[in-house]
Amino acid sequence: MLIKSGLDAVVWFQCPLKECQRRADGRRIDVEEIGKSSTTFYHVNDAQPPSNEAPLNERLEPIDEDRNHTSALVDRVVSFDQQERSMNKWLTAFGVEDRQYELLQPVDANQSKEGVTD
Repeated sequence: MLIKSGLDAVVWFQCPLKECQRRADGRRIDVEEIGKSSTTFYHVNDAQPPSNEAPLNERLEPIDEDRNHTSALVDRVVSFDQQERSMNKWLTAFGVEDRQYELLQPVDANQSKEGVTD
């Protein structure tokens, strides 16, 4: 029996640690855009800047915020792994019984951005 919830869904992105680290390590930002309301982010493999914009390519630097640093990623994953089983068990208790719809919606995030958002 599913328990009715005030939420429509909980999206659980599943992605291996190595892929998360690869994505985090490759992030780049244009130093001239830091602090602007619309900042473009780049990735050395997945979202490369246009090759014909030479000054842009030279200005790109790794994103190095303390809260998003790659070393913090490992700590977050370890913490998540310690809670994963109990969170999964708790979340699967919720949903809409008559539609057999579970609140927890796992998504395979180990694919391209387009594959995840489709």
